[in-house]
Amino acid sequence: MKGLILKDLYYLKGFTRSYLLILTFMAVWSVLVKNSAFIVTYLLVIGNSLIMSTSTMDEAASFNRFALTMPVNMKTLVKAKYIFMVSVETGALFIGLLMALLVRAIPYRLNGTSLWVRDEFDWMGIIILFTLFMCISCITLPAIFKIGVEKARHIYVAVMLGLAILVFGGLKLCQMAGISLDGIDEIGRTPKAVILVSAAICAGAALISYRVSLMIVSKKEW
Repeated sequence: MKGLILKDLYYLKGFTRSYLLILTFMAVWSVLVKNSAFIVTYLLVIGNSLIMSTSTMDEAASFNRFALTMPVNMKTLVKAKYIFMVSVETGALFIGLLMALLVRAIPYRLNGTSLWVRDEFDWMGIIILFTLFMCISCITLPAIFKIGVEKARHIYVAVMLGLAILVFGGLKLCQMAGISLDGIDEIGRTPKAVILVSAAICAGAALISYRVSLMIVSKKEW
């Protein structure tokens, strides 16, 4: 199990310099646009792309077929991929939050005066975004096992668009219909409730996705 996860991390190690440059650029951009939450969102997107990238390399090298010649079963391969997924998404969230806090602590110059980023940091929005990206990954991974990475990319894009339309379109329809969203606002003022609901959704989605992936690989001939 440890070796399977390290295999993906070693692959990502080759892109360390590129990602550091991207993070630096995103931090500078966040200061310029005075939006420290921007970098968190971007890192969540990067986290999703890393999962797709490692799966692409596995498929290109026929790694799963090779791994089955060793004392490794398909259940272990699937479990390692899900542990990697959760680690990457959670790591992207915490690194993004840390960098967002650093961005808010770095002064910038305006007309000879040092100022700090003082935007309204939407913690609830970030948690909701993290939950959405986790759900997207949980839908995409079984598709990767079933139809391969290239076709799964189309499903990934479709799911992203579908969830965006469902969430933002639903909120817009509620506003147009005059439906009060005070209940959601009250939940938003209770961080513990938001975190608990988000954790429950993510855990449930990951468990269901894992079971579906196991069903898929159990019927697949490598």
